Amino acid sequence: MPSITSKLERLMGKGSSSIAEGSSSIIPEVKQTKTKLNEDVEIDNQTPRRCNFSSARRLVSDLMSILFTREEMATSSLTTGRVSNAHSEKNAKPQLAQEKVNAIFDYVEAKMKTDRKNVKKYIQGKLHTEQKLFKLRDRKSVV
Repeated sequence: MPSITSKLERLMGKGSSSIAEGSSSIIPEVKQTKTKLNEDVEIDNQTPRRCNFSSARRLVSDLMSILFTREEMATSSLTTGRVSNAHSEKNAKPQLAQEKVNAIFDYVEAKMKTDRKNVKKYIQGKLHTEQKLFKLRDRKSVV
């Protein structure tokens, strides 16, 4: 009859567990649990597996949904907010966290072989979509 250690090793892959000296308990090896998007931002190792890598646009959208809340995206801008003369009565939107935005730029450029100009366009598109959805949800909650 196979021991519990051999069963666990077979399930986890050979060499992925170790037995502590003088103990019968099984201690799994510590694996890297974070993926670095850049030097400032890390995400859970399982998160990139849930991202859609079929296009740069979809990858940007997925990463933004991971790093920012819907409300953050709907009420923020990519750059420092300047108020238009046409809407001078409104306040400028706050800027998204720059270290997270830079992490998206770096990661998508590296993985998808695209340039910053396109990544910026995809981020702005995602922000615009979330702003529209936020307004729709806000109207429904008032009615």
